[in-house]
Amino acid sequence: MLRVDVFRNDRKVSQYEALNDAVLSKAAIARIMDIDVFANARLVCAYKADGLIVSTPTGSTAYSLSAGGPVIYRRSGRFA
Repeated sequence: MLRVDVFRNDRKVSQYEALNDAVLSKAAIARIMDIDVFANARLVCAYKADGLIVSTPTGSTAYSLSAGGPVIYRRSGRFA
């Protein structure tokens, strides 16, 4: 399961739970946004992109890979 908290200007604007994946994108075409990704309160990566797909290992990891994204897997309670 994923819990996604969306922040704008250090203020939480929404929260979601998902089983397979979470997709973050802008409504406008070709707009770049700054995306900071955290897992367990630790910064995983900062992106400048027009969207981001984060997926769980329940079969949706292919979505991230097909978009050219990395796979982050859990090992010993930490993300590697």
